[in-house]
Amino acid sequence: MRGEVHFNSKLSNLEHTGQSIQSITINNHGKLPVQKLVLATGHSAGDVYQLLHTQNIQLEAKSFALGVRVEHPQEIIDASQYHCE
Repeated sequence: MRGEVHFNSKLSNLEHTGQSIQSITINNHGKLPVQKLVLATGHSAGDVYQLLHTQNIQLEAKSFALGVRVEHPQEIIDASQYHCE
């Protein structure tokens, strides 16, 4: 099974039947068929929670949290943050 990651994208809508998600809409642009969906919402996800509530999709608290740490060489961070070589 393959997957896709959509950075800087907003979940605009989703279509489901019962407990099965059929498709999602990202950035109000066309439907993407899905079989499974992972929402990595981050800290500011009020709009996603509102969308799920509107769609009558129940959320359930899990007993764990998942985080990812990405490390970069200092030179890359300096160039990105301070715009220098």
